[in-house]
Amino acid sequence: MSAASPSLPQLRAFAAAARYGSFSAAARSLGVSQSALSHAIGQLEKSLAARLFLRTSRACKLTPTGETLLPRVQSALADIDGLAALARRSATEVELKLLVIPSFASYFLIDRLPVWQSRHAGIAFTFARHFLEYEDIVTEVDAAILWGDGSWPNAESVLLGGNELVVVAAPRHPAIKAFARGRVDRSQLLDHVEVPEAWRQVAAEAQIAFTGTEHALSFNLYSQVLEAAERGLGVAALPRFVAARALERGTLVTVIERRVRLPGGYYLVHKPEVRYSAALRSFRDWLLGQARAGL
Repeated sequence: MSAASPSLPQLRAFAAAARYGSFSAAARSLGVSQSALSHAIGQLEKSLAARLFLRTSRACKLTPTGETLLPRVQSALADIDGLAALARRSATEVELKLLVIPSFASYFLIDRLPVWQSRHAGIAFTFARHFLEYEDIVTEVDAAILWGDGSWPNAESVLLGGNELVVVAAPRHPAIKAFARGRVDRSQLLDHVEVPEAWRQVAAEAQIAFTGTEHALSFNLYSQVLEAAERGLGVAALPRFVAARALERGTLVTVIERRVRLPGGYYLVHKPEVRYSAALRSFRDWLLGQARAGL
């Protein structure tokens, strides 16, 4: 019949006594009586058929066998504690898989994620590729933040906002005077190819006449439009939240004061059945609060 393996309390008692060099201090650290700790170590020595400590009235010192055993016991206890922590996290953490279009992620969401994490440590995010087809979005992610009019099929959506445009340029850009006169050549404008209605909306709401046919430069990401504007390559029509940091830094200035709003906006979109997810409800409520405060 094989000898019984050492128990976890015996190993913890051994490691604590080795750490403190005192049975009484080790017992206090573990919240047990000194006699209980001494008994556990005695049982461990009996099962191993080896002395682990040299005892005096006030202290204990590891024997050569104890010194050999200690690092392995410490490593084993660390592994056990790590597995226990992982199991606790697995039982309490929830992972939400999100798709977020780059402009919203870069200029709004990422700045605010530390606030979210401080309040919802048990809910983690995984971000999916932003260029999935819509049919894949509704099957592969829990929710998405998209630009549109809110009419996605087989999905529920809640408007976040973000459709207010600001017309901006580098300080002292020559086109600023042209905007003040109300007549601007399109060669001064930076274009976002996926938002063709932006300059039409500026013309209609701010009563600006655009002449000519060619834009200065065309891009398909707001980050590129923003950088081109900061470098003085033209005037940009950007969502206010995209331009906010550059306006604070002074690398961009507003060209017209009138507010311009695009039809549509940024929406949180999810499958109807996901409404029952407590994690998603928490994220939705938090995100709506953040959007009301600064989008």
